[in-house]
Amino acid sequence: MALCTGLLTACLPSMLSARVDAAADDYQPRTGDAWIDRALRDIDDYAARYPDSFVDEVSRYLGVSRGYAQALLAQPGWRAGDVHFACALAKASAHSCREVVQARAKDYEAGWRDVAKALDVRPGFGEYKRVREAIRASYAHWARPLPEE
Repeated sequence: MALCTGLLTACLPSMLSARVDAAADDYQPRTGDAWIDRALRDIDDYAARYPDSFVDEVSRYLGVSRGYAQALLAQPGWRAGDVHFACALAKASAHSCREVVQARAKDYEAGWRDVAKALDVRPGFGEYKRVREAIRASYAHWARPLPEE
C-alpha cells in the first residue's frame, strides 16, 4: 500500500501537468492569422495563471462587463483566448461582443476565421489589424513579452 501511495504522490503531478499541456496544445483558435493564434494560446495560458487580471483586461479595455467575461469563461468550450478574440473582434468591427458570441454559437465547430467571415470581417484587413493592436495593448498592460511574429 505504501508503494502505491508513493507512486501516486510521485506520478500524479506529472500526469496532471501532461494533461494540462495536452489541453493547451489542443487549443486551435483558427483565426486565419498564425500570429493571432499563437497569441491567443498564450493569452489562454496567462489567464489560467492570472484569471482576475485577464478578466480586468477584457472588461476595462475590450468593453464587456466583468460578469459577462466570467460567464463566457464558465461556458463549455470557451477558452480565455476565445473570449479575448471575440471581444477584440467586436470592438474592431463595430459589433457588440454578444453579437460575435452569438455568431460563434451558430457554428461552434467552425474556427474563428469562419465566424469573422460570417460577420463580413476578413483576416489581414483593417479589423484584424485592430485585433492585433488590442492583443499588443493587452501584452503591454500585463508587461508580458509578445509572441514572435
